Amino acid sequence: MRASGARSIVDGVYTFDRDMRYTSWNGAMEKLTGKRAEDVVGKWAFDVFPFLLTIGQDKLWARVLDGEAVVAPPRPFTIPETLRRGTFVATYEPVRDARGNVVGGRAVVKPVP
Repeated sequence: MRASGARSIVDGVYTFDRDMRYTSWNGAMEKLTGKRAEDVVGKWAFDVFPFLLTIGQDKLWARVLDGEAVVAPPRPFTIPETLRRGTFVATYEPVRDARGNVVGGRAVVKPVP
């Protein structure tokens, strides 16, 4: 019998810090983008995926880093290095430390069929 949370493994999940560098990257994100965690974690998001600036991802992340949870509308993506393309929807929430300070953000990403 599978755990009830097993279905969520198909969702892409990643985290980022206040400098907008990836701090975690799950297997579903690897499958969606074709980019391995070791090639992404620790890097500035917009160096890894320049198209994110074009679609305004930096503005969404800034809102998250200001403490706001955000639901993004469907957004297209194309990753030339891996030939992956499609559309995704995502929800973003702040990650807080024990004192309540925002130290980064968490994203849950779903591909749109």
